[in-house]
Amino acid sequence: MKARDWPVRTKPVTQMQDSAEISVIVVNYGTADLARAAVDSVLAHDHDGRKVDVHLVDNASPGQDREILAEAARSKAWRGRVTFYPEMVNHGFGRGNNLVLRVLAARPTPPDKVFLLNPDARLDNEAIAILADAMDADPTMGFAGAGISKPGSGPVVAAFRLPGLISEVVSTLGVGPLARLAQHWQVPLPPDHPEGPVGWVAGAAVLARFHALREMGFFDDAFFLYYEEVDLMRRADLAGWKIHYVPRARVIHAEGAATGVRSGETVRRRRPAYWYQSWAYYFLKARGRVGAAGLAVAVLLASVLHFPLSGLRRRPPALPLHFLGDFWSVAVWPLLRGQAPISWPTPPVQDAPTEADTDPFRVNPGTANCNPLGIGFWALVREDFRTNDSDLLSQGFWALFWHRFGNWRMEVRPKLLRAPLSVIYGLMYKMCQWFGGIMLPYTVRVGRRVRLDHFGGMILVAQQIGNDVIIRQNTTFGIARLDDSQGRPVIGDGVEIGAGAVILGRIRVGDRATIGANAVVTKPVPDRAVMGGVPARLIRIVEAAE
Repeated sequence: MKARDWPVRTKPVTQMQDSAEISVIVVNYGTADLARAAVDSVLAHDHDGRKVDVHLVDNASPGQDREILAEAARSKAWRGRVTFYPEMVNHGFGRGNNLVLRVLAARPTPPDKVFLLNPDARLDNEAIAILADAMDADPTMGFAGAGISKPGSGPVVAAFRLPGLISEVVSTLGVGPLARLAQHWQVPLPPDHPEGPVGWVAGAAVLARFHALREMGFFDDAFFLYYEEVDLMRRADLAGWKIHYVPRARVIHAEGAATGVRSGETVRRRRPAYWYQSWAYYFLKARGRVGAAGLAVAVLLASVLHFPLSGLRRRPPALPLHFLGDFWSVAVWPLLRGQAPISWPTPPVQDAPTEADTDPFRVNPGTANCNPLGIGFWALVREDFRTNDSDLLSQGFWALFWHRFGNWRMEVRPKLLRAPLSVIYGLMYKMCQWFGGIMLPYTVRVGRRVRLDHFGGMILVAQQIGNDVIIRQNTTFGIARLDDSQGRPVIGDGVEIGAGAVILGRIRVGDRATIGANAVVTKPVPDRAVMGGVPARLIRIVEAAE
């Protein structure tokens, strides 16, 4: 589906005029009354004097949720304090939050922190202030999670280790003695776990530093529901941000009110397909194709053993209904075939595309695979080969090959296994400079079907290079000022760049623009513009029909 085929997002019912120190995001689906209670619990606290605004997204809920929440947004109690986003499409959790995060990123002064609150959760004390105090005390803390209790009962699990091979296999087998032996690998941490660093915290009530979110590129849009917060915090951890559990901050959470999926329940239910898709996609990102496929097979074998082991212990199976068939068809088989286990996202629904929506100027920390989504490594290499005239001796092709390889190796876990690949990449990266005259670091986000015409004198240190771009020899992308070492250009889709062109600074070259030979560009370039000269000036705008 093309972006123009999506329904246009409805304008927010209210708009916040002033920037806030902390923005609260609540994403609702089918729980209007609980979502109102969640928002009211935020408005009822003073947050130790911090300026807080609330953003409520309704994910195209069935029934009357849209009308109920729109009426609440117009009420005196909410007016000027709550922005309501009545969506026409169910974006899921991560994309629903991203919708607001991109709006916040476009503000002249974005918030310092963002608090994510589930619609079926409500504050039980000054949780936001407590989490903010903890974060203010440690500038390296990127995420702080609250302690969570169920209504009418005590605390529940809200802090976790990152999942891995041992934890997944042992939890699938469901054998108590084995689980006790592997307790140091178990993902859930006990409800009384002390305050401090953890692998990840529940997304139902978590405070995030906005700079950390922006650095990560927000949530991965490919997730619909489940594992999106695990993936986000795993990437944050790799980038050096700390994740802390702060149980002094208390939140009441009626888990599963919208999805029907609850942790720890004894009644066997069938999990939705998106749970298995998210599981597979998470491990594909965390371990690479080979590691994810191997882990999936191990879990599948453990699930086969689970049933006879349950019979021997005279206990009913604990796995979800239809687990074997669903896990095989939705997770294992796609991973074994090298297919994407998840439906790749279409562009987010928005009023109009803006640079802030995709944040193309964010710095790539180089801790993850930033090759284009939706295409495997070898398929991408074959496409690059065809784009560069199927010439095995093309210096441009080999520069792109080692760039793709440098990104792909970041999927290899653990770091010890990746180390020899990093040595190979470092050597071949230098060889491309010495023998091809092409400098293209793997931290540059490069799109598909990029053509490096000729070779020599290419310094391609941009933030991002789009799809279908043609770059000719003696071209330089880089910084414009020494005091802005990360201020590098973004090259849009379909751009053609002439020999000897220089593009400098934190600027965007618009889609399908043409940069003439030897032009020096230091200012943003509109879409379909033809630029030439020193300094570059606009010659004309090519009409779409041309």
